[in-house]
Amino acid sequence: MSLQDVKTTALKLSLALIASAFAVEFFIGIFSNSLALVTDSIHAILDSIVTAILLVAARWATKPPDREHTYGHGKIETMGSFMGGIIILIIACFFIYESILRFYEPRPTVLPGMLAIGAAVYTLCTDTARIAILRRALKKAEGSTLRVDFYHAFMDIGSTSVALVGIILVIMGFYQGDFIAALILGGFLAALSLKLIHRMGLELTDAVPESMVRKVHDIVTSTDGVMRTESVQMRRSGSDIFADVKISLSGASSFEEAHEISANVEKNIKNTIANSRVTVHFEPTWKDVPVDYVINNVASAVKGVEGIHNISSPTTKEGL
Repeated sequence: MSLQDVKTTALKLSLALIASAFAVEFFIGIFSNSLALVTDSIHAILDSIVTAILLVAARWATKPPDREHTYGHGKIETMGSFMGGIIILIIACFFIYESILRFYEPRPTVLPGMLAIGAAVYTLCTDTARIAILRRALKKAEGSTLRVDFYHAFMDIGSTSVALVGIILVIMGFYQGDFIAALILGGFLAALSLKLIHRMGLELTDAVPESMVRKVHDIVTSTDGVMRTESVQMRRSGSDIFADVKISLSGASSFEEAHEISANVEKNIKNTIANSRVTVHFEPTWKDVPVDYVINNVASAVKGVEGIHNISSPTTKEGL
C-alpha cells in the first residue's frame, strides 16, 4: 500500500465513524428530547465536512497544475472549508437561541435517559477509534491532512464529554443541565466555526503569517553569497506554500555561481518551511559590495590568474 493509500484509507475510516456517530446521536437525541445530544450530532456534521474536505485534498494533492490552475487545486479545499464554516456557524447560533428559549419553558414531559447516555458513550468510543486509526497512519505517512483530523478527534472527545455530563445531570434531577450543555456546545461550535472562517478567509486572500515571511527573509539573507534580499512574496494554496524570492548578487559573480547561490536559497527555505515551492530570481548589483570583494572577483575573471592573495585597497580623495 502506497503512502497516499494509507492517508486516504485512514481518512475514509474516520469519515465512516463520524457518520455513524452523527446518526446515533441525532436520532436518539430527537427520540429522547436531548438538545445537548442533537447539538453534538451537528458537531459531528462539522467533523464529517472537515474530514471529507481533507479526504478530497489528499486525493487532489497529487493532481498536477493545469493551464487554468497554474498553482494547483488547493483552493478547492479552502473554499469548501469556508462555506462549511458559515453553515455550521448558522446552525450553532440556532442551537444557542433554542437552548436559551428552553430555560423559560415548562419542564418537558420527555427527558433524556440511559439511551441518551448510551449514544454519547458510543460517540466517545468512535472518537477513540479514530485517534487510534489516525495515529497508526501518521506513523507510516506523515501529512498535514492526517494531523488535522487527528487533533480534531481529540476535540470531539471534549465536546461529547460535555454533552454526556449534561445528560447525567438531567437523570440526577437537574433537567436544565441538558440545556446548559447545549448552550456550551453551541458556543464551542460558534467559536470553532468563526476560527475556521477567519483562517480560510485569510487563505483565500493569499494572506500568510508575518512571522513566516520574516523567517523566509532571514533565511534568504543569511545564505552565503546573497548581497541583499529585495523582496519575498508568499501565498498558500491548500497544503502548499509558494514563495517568490528576489535577491541581489554580486555583479562579478559568474552565471554558475549565481545559479548555485539561488539553489542554496531554495534548499534552505524548503528545509525550514514544509511543503514549500520556491522560485528564486536574481539580479546583479555593485551597490554596497566591498571593494576587496569586487577586486577579487574581477581579478579572478582574468585569464591566467590562478589565485588572489593579500588584497589592499587604500582610498584617497580621488578614489582608490
